[in-house]
Amino acid sequence: MLISRIWVGLALASVAVGCAAQQRDPRPIGQIRCTPPKPVYPSGARADRVQGRAVVRMMIGTSGEVDSVIIEESSGDARLDGAAAAAVAKMRCTAADSETQRTLLPATASQAIAFELSDLPEKK
Repeated sequence: MLISRIWVGLALASVAVGCAAQQRDPRPIGQIRCTPPKPVYPSGARADRVQGRAVVRMMIGTSGEVDSVIIEESSGDARLDGAAAAAVAKMRCTAADSETQRTLLPATASQAIAFELSDLPEKK
């Protein structure tokens, strides 16, 4: 009975240590450089004359590719949000430590995408 309690205690301790090691405080990195996003204005939103700005949070993997995206601030239109997320998902990035200038990935960053009709030719 005592042995099984010890093993349970060790198992729980190793889980706690593993969790503590993964929960580090984020520290600022120097710069994240990414290819510029190339959003496509959704044709339905354009026809409806919908404008907006979405902020997309991206999780950048060790290869510099965007592993996942989430809408941090909605534009108010699902079509614009989807187009912003798709554009950010295609970006490629590098990140450098502000002290050592070593490449640091994975990383997390946010990118704002604005959809403005002034950028488009007027409908005739």
